[in-house]
Amino acid sequence: MNFNPASTAGLAGLYPERIHLACLMKSEKPYEIPFDGDEFTRAARETIDCDINKLQEKIYSLRRDRNKLSSTSLLPPEVLSKIFIFIRDGVLSDTYHRGQLQWIRAIAHVCHHWREVSLDCPTLWSVLVFTRPDMAQEMMSRSKMAALTIRSVTGSWTPRLLEQLENAMAQVSRIRVLHLVLAAHPDRLTNIFTSLSQPALLLEKVTLCDTSYPPYHNQKGLPDNTFSDAPRLQNIDIDCLKFTWQASIFKHPTVTTLRLKNARVYPDEASTFGQMMDAFANMPNLRTLDLTSVIPAHTTASGNEGIVQLNFLENLSIDARAPECILFLRSLRYPPHTKISLSSSSSNFEEWSPLISLIGQAMRGTQDTQTRSPRPPHPITEAKIHQNYATSVTVALFDKPMRTPRSLSHSLVTLQLHGPGDHVALSAQDRLLKDIFNSFDFSALENLELCWSPGFHQPTTLRESIGNLSNLKHIRISGCLSSLCHAIKESLEGREAPPPVELPQGRTRSSARRRRLLQYTFPSITVFPSLQTLSIDETDLRESQAPGIVDALIDMLMQRSDMNAPIEKLFFENCRGVRSSYQRRRLAEVVVDLEIDQEVIDVTDPVDEDDVDDEESEYSEDDYDDEDQYSDDYYDDGFDYDIDDAFGWFGFYH
Repeated sequence: MNFNPASTAGLAGLYPERIHLACLMKSEKPYEIPFDGDEFTRAARETIDCDINKLQEKIYSLRRDRNKLSSTSLLPPEVLSKIFIFIRDGVLSDTYHRGQLQWIRAIAHVCHHWREVSLDCPTLWSVLVFTRPDMAQEMMSRSKMAALTIRSVTGSWTPRLLEQLENAMAQVSRIRVLHLVLAAHPDRLTNIFTSLSQPALLLEKVTLCDTSYPPYHNQKGLPDNTFSDAPRLQNIDIDCLKFTWQASIFKHPTVTTLRLKNARVYPDEASTFGQMMDAFANMPNLRTLDLTSVIPAHTTASGNEGIVQLNFLENLSIDARAPECILFLRSLRYPPHTKISLSSSSSNFEEWSPLISLIGQAMRGTQDTQTRSPRPPHPITEAKIHQNYATSVTVALFDKPMRTPRSLSHSLVTLQLHGPGDHVALSAQDRLLKDIFNSFDFSALENLELCWSPGFHQPTTLRESIGNLSNLKHIRISGCLSSLCHAIKESLEGREAPPPVELPQGRTRSSARRRRLLQYTFPSITVFPSLQTLSIDETDLRESQAPGIVDALIDMLMQRSDMNAPIEKLFFENCRGVRSSYQRRRLAEVVVDLEIDQEVIDVTDPVDEDDVDDEESEYSEDDYDDEDQYSDDYYDDGFDYDIDDAFGWFGFYH
């Protein structure tokens, strides 16, 4: 390496201790590097390093002065700390495991002022993250005496992580929120379970979950004295852990949320339904109650369990067998505006009738209660009733009309009834539909969505169940269209009949009928008086699959129009048998607005004379977008291919 003496000519004049270095650089051998062990060389380097540090400190000072002029530096430290806490909570809620520490770099590694504010805010470091156990210990020291949030949701506990958790649980008196996924062998959790019996004066929310696989599944149990001294406890969530109903954790009147899922009550033979109800009686301020596979099947010897009154209950969720649900609902009283989500299985459809009746009585407010709720029951304005595979039924009731598709989580009542695996008789399904409409108050119902297998409902059942609803304006049907058409069609039996209609050559049914009925006056409508919109989804209306269904639909629409109660809007979605121009023209003549797959159909559209038959063949464009897929180009010359055999399995189309 060569040094340029001219560039350092004034170096000796600036600092006397650098004379030796300057002389070396002016020597006759400029290519020689000074010896590192030389005393003068080391002194010169130290002096230069000291000058560099001074300049860096000056730059840092200037940068701090410049940052003080920014708008964020003008915020008080208290406000800035609140903003930092919001950033931390946002990162913790959106990231998973290793990304939970990203907020530290986004806050404490930006500028000196932000770092000082963050380090002086113990609450900012109170949410301990155990993905890096060493950071958990540092965060605990920075949190000082702030209330702690301990959350460990990792699926594997290393010895280092377990050690840090035990150190954190030693501060149980400071814990405000505790969320533990107990992913360790039961023998290694002794210290953790022991710490749960210590006083937790600040504890508000506890979530304990076991994710162990067999053979350790359901082998971890809570001690009976778990959180016996927790005066501020409000939220309890236990999943897949054993417990007893006499445990101290269920004796706090401050609890407002209780979720028990897939937990095992031990010992099973000693667990009774009465003990569970006594535990609920100790928590009269419950607002959310979620029970999944925890309701005991045993009852007391007398069978006369007392009634538990939960006057503040807002959300009730149950997942159990039908007999257990019936027993529980008979022993519970709650306000009529409570949101209910129930999933029940039964081997007999007959068990669903009392279950539905109990929920309907509670919503109507007709149950015998000691106190009445000041809030009136919510009106049911929308209902969804779906049949799944002829063995399961889903009922969703809403208190507000649906403008856009919504999930079942927005419903006021959600019933998921799982029946036997074999086929269910028609009479049983008819009784189930009657029980649904007889149990709830549908006087304010405006929208109804009914999805059922074809032929599983008699027209009389639909007419008696929903035909008298005066506010029903929209029906969305799938499957049982034929039964609905006969139910909506007015029965003129016992009244003056209209003159017969003969269809002249070249005229449609609607034009001929209207011309012949000018002098006939129909009686007033008596069924579905406010019905204005009919939506038909995923239904096969082809003549080969449903003979006469299109004619029945048109007759019903024409009768409604003649009786001054027309169905003005008719929508088809994913339906077959209505795509030909002839059928579109027929349907467009009897309704004001017609839409097929979101396409508006105009009555003035010309009719294709070659498309008067609505029967769709196997070559329909609905089934095959490109008929060339069956051309000879797709097969070898020597392949003996029989086109008749290829389409033989389509015989049901003929």
